[in-house]
Amino acid sequence: MSAPGSMKDRSTLMTKAYLEDIIQNMDDTREVPVRKLPFWKNLFRFRDPAQWVIYMIIFAPAGLAFWAAGDGLLFRSLLFMALVLWLALTAAHRREPATELAKYHKVRGNEPLSKEEIQAVNLCARFIYRDMGWYHTLEAGPFCNNAQLAKDPVNDIEFKFLKFYFSDSRAKMLKNDWGLSGRKSTLDMLEKLCLGRQHRTAIINNIDQDGLDRIYKFMTQESEMDPAELHRVIFDDEQEFGVASLAAERKVFSTLKISEKELQTYITEMLQDFGNTQPVLVMGMDLKSKILTYARQLGREIFKSDLKHIYNMPAEAIEYIFKPQGRHGIIPLGWAYDISRGVFVTRSAYMAGYLTKEDAWEQLHNFRMIAAEVFDSWESFFCSEVLGYYAWYSGHSSADESTNAAQQTAQSVLGALKQQFPISNQVDWPESTQESRAMIDGLIAQDGANPFFRPETLEPSLAQQPIPDISAGAGATLH
Repeated sequence: MSAPGSMKDRSTLMTKAYLEDIIQNMDDTREVPVRKLPFWKNLFRFRDPAQWVIYMIIFAPAGLAFWAAGDGLLFRSLLFMALVLWLALTAAHRREPATELAKYHKVRGNEPLSKEEIQAVNLCARFIYRDMGWYHTLEAGPFCNNAQLAKDPVNDIEFKFLKFYFSDSRAKMLKNDWGLSGRKSTLDMLEKLCLGRQHRTAIINNIDQDGLDRIYKFMTQESEMDPAELHRVIFDDEQEFGVASLAAERKVFSTLKISEKELQTYITEMLQDFGNTQPVLVMGMDLKSKILTYARQLGREIFKSDLKHIYNMPAEAIEYIFKPQGRHGIIPLGWAYDISRGVFVTRSAYMAGYLTKEDAWEQLHNFRMIAAEVFDSWESFFCSEVLGYYAWYSGHSSADESTNAAQQTAQSVLGALKQQFPISNQVDWPESTQESRAMIDGLIAQDGANPFFRPETLEPSLAQQPIPDISAGAGATLH
């Protein structure tokens, strides 16, 4: 873990213009930069009594000149000056949202972020896009402390256009959605999310289930045995059928009225339909291991196909998150889902007053280091987030509901990437550093870490038992 503020390198500060150019959503849009107020609606503000006074003052000299001397040079000069002043005042009014926002950043002490800080903040781009928030500051949008909390200088300024988050509303969200009520519980949750101990490998159970569903449907189509009974026979009732023996395997296939060769042919053809011509290696395995190996490879191809055709994720990113990567052979799977949520919680906890600015940047630095070691691009990171989101959502919803919810997540991710947005055309993916490599080495060196960080059970040639689902703990139910 790093020392507070270690990400801050003022030699790589983004320019002030950069900070201003990506200010978001002053009028509830996702456009960049913020639009000015509409011209015609603000040119004639007749419903505002104060504007009538201004119009009278501006045009009074021209009116008096016309009354006294008629349509002459004096009248036209004064009328021209009045029109210029009118347009200038209108232009100034149209810029008021940006001027107001500049005041907010000044009183909050916000400065242009370094490249590394921008990278860290935008690891939760899905939340930013969903909430129409900010990509360029530690806070997710303008916020202020309530009166009962520490005095906030923002409260001393009158704002007409900014829509504020309030510290107690952020705290309420963290309590209701995440079960967090203070600094200690927040830091404990952030450590779990950073290290991927929440939902990173939960998708393996979904992969198993999708593969088993297809296989059981094929295996039972010619018999009276239903899929649930077949699963019990293969995985639960070893004493009755003794599936570890060759004779017992033959008995199972005989009961199902199919041959093992027919099952192998079915698996091969299904994989080929998904574009996978890699042979499934099951030599020397008992029936339980064979079925799990078949299911895991088939389920993996089903999810890869869904990521491509349903969620519109890039093919290269899909391949990346399902294969061992780096020196330790880490399979990313849904790790980005926890990283993204951790960054969102960090920013929210800062706004709620649970974390200081130094605390928050330290946590974001850790999330950035893990992301740099596990992923190779924003695309692979976001693809992993969609996969992790599906795994989490399916834990309490039907497959159709989970698919629909994951589609919305994918749309937010793709929408963020299509913006004039730091990720797509301003800031590269974080690079691996000596510090980040040391951090991941420490994780792998921990006792019992390898089975978690390297789920070899996704390899088709191996047939181990599924890795148990990792519970989310209290809270964390709405994201």
